[in-house]
Amino acid sequence: CLLFVGCWLLVVTFHRKFAEREKEEKKRREREHHNNNHNKKMDDRTGKKRRDKKDGNRHTSQQKQEWKREQKAKEWKHDGNMKDLDPDLPQNLRDVGTTVLQIYDNILEEQERNGNAAEMGINRIITREEKDKVCKTISPGRLVRGGHIENVKNRDIIFGSNMILNVREPQDTKRWEEEGVLYLHHAAGKQHEKYNLQDRNVRQWMRSCVETVSALDKEKTPLYIHCRFGKDRTGIIVALLLALLGVPHDIIVLEFMQSKEGFVAQENIEKVLAEIPEDVNQARKKFKGNNWQNFEALFGS
Repeated sequence: CLLFVGCWLLVVTFHRKFAEREKEEKKRREREHHNNNHNKKMDDRTGKKRRDKKDGNRHTSQQKQEWKREQKAKEWKHDGNMKDLDPDLPQNLRDVGTTVLQIYDNILEEQERNGNAAEMGINRIITREEKDKVCKTISPGRLVRGGHIENVKNRDIIFGSNMILNVREPQDTKRWEEEGVLYLHHAAGKQHEKYNLQDRNVRQWMRSCVETVSALDKEKTPLYIHCRFGKDRTGIIVALLLALLGVPHDIIVLEFMQSKEGFVAQENIEKVLAEIPEDVNQARKKFKGNNWQNFEALFGS
């Protein structure tokens, strides 16, 4: 009987220890499971934070780039249209070569950022090779455009221009000739406002301007072309000169649209360009008898 009782107590004790061990093992597994879930959640949170931080840095970088573009645009606006800085300056005053260069830079930046420059009106991919080629044909410091110069007291304001082509009706003051400036006057009639190249008078006016410009001395640049506002009549002649230099039409339109004042919209300059072949050799055939070699040397590098 004592032996039976002893065996029973031994079994009970063993069973109790086994149950306690099972209970502890169960708790250990639960703790491990809990810790694993906790660590996984922490890893997920950390990963999300890292991704958020990375995205945030990317977003911040994009904001910085956007801010830089806005600042550059503001600087460009003031450089190109300095009327904002001084009310006595000619309206829409800018260096055409510098403007074309900045247009290309802006397009290339837009393409790098978005893959294209459709928002700028460019429906093709522009390369740096094209930029380099075109910018050699129209160098900064060769061609300047703007509005009338009645209030200009210093020639340095119009980039030190040694030649002036006035395409509006009233002539400028005689003092420009007295300062040794080559003064040229080819007034456009009222027909230019229709931007109709089918009109004989408009075509003759354009031919006379091209003929005059192509014969100028390259050593006397820059050439300043102006009308009243520096957009419409000036815009036609500058667009024509750029087309005859081989500048693509879509770039010419963007250059034209930098002007702030005038009476016509973008469609009108596009109407003019539609009458001029995109191929520079074909375009020059419409203006025969000009010294194209001198013309290229006048504006190119």
